[in-house]
Amino acid sequence: MPSKTTPQANRIRLLTGHIGREFQLHRLLPAVTAGLNNGVLVISVQISFAAMIFEGDLSVYVSKGIGLTLFGCFASGHS
Repeated sequence: MPSKTTPQANRIRLLTGHIGREFQLHRLLPAVTAGLNNGVLVISVQISFAAMIFEGDLSVYVSKGIGLTLFGCFASGHS
């Protein structure tokens, strides 16, 4: 006797099939590598900007400046 499948079960099956196709290693590895490289580059550039801005008399505040620039980058969504 054939079993009936519910519409919800069909949607779940379609979703898991779609996820399985999207997260294959040959597609996932380059995307993760690019994201990590971009993150390291953005963090190093923001720390450099803070060090340039907070120099001289403001050098005592460089640690706060780094935090502010990193938070500003995160809050504005820049990458």
